[in-house]
Amino acid sequence: MRNALLAKGWIENPDRDSNQFHLKWTLKKADLNFLALQSNQYVNHFEKNTSITTKNGLCRNLRNLVWFHQDNIDDFYPRCFDLNDFNEFDDFVEDFKFSEAEKVLKSIPLEGITQRADRSICVFKILIALYVIERRLYTIDETLNRIVTSPVLLQPDPRIVK
Repeated sequence: MRNALLAKGWIENPDRDSNQFHLKWTLKKADLNFLALQSNQYVNHFEKNTSITTKNGLCRNLRNLVWFHQDNIDDFYPRCFDLNDFNEFDDFVEDFKFSEAEKVLKSIPLEGITQRADRSICVFKILIALYVIERRLYTIDETLNRIVTSPVLLQPDPRIVK
């Protein structure tokens, strides 16, 4: 964009704090003084409009779309997370684990593994990946039921029981 504007004859002002500009492009809205803008000056941010002009605001609004329209945002917008929100950070971590497990399952060769150690490593990777994916697919009730009725939990640990 910079090169295109310079090619059109625009002049670049290297002083970032200067009020002499026609277009000011910043990474942060905080770098702009909206009250001092003149009618011939343009900036790449909107004042008081973070609900659609920031990634977090757009993400939040798209997630709330379900309350107004029965659309699933994952059908038309990439997964997004606000990492400043603890719950969404946890969701991101779970989503990352699921994506990595899916990648492992897709990358394991189905043929040509001749060494026993290599086969063992592949089986181990497959089992871990399937566990991660299975954990995501189970509801909380199913998971609790599996844990409570697990035969491993019903047997006392011989190191503890004397």
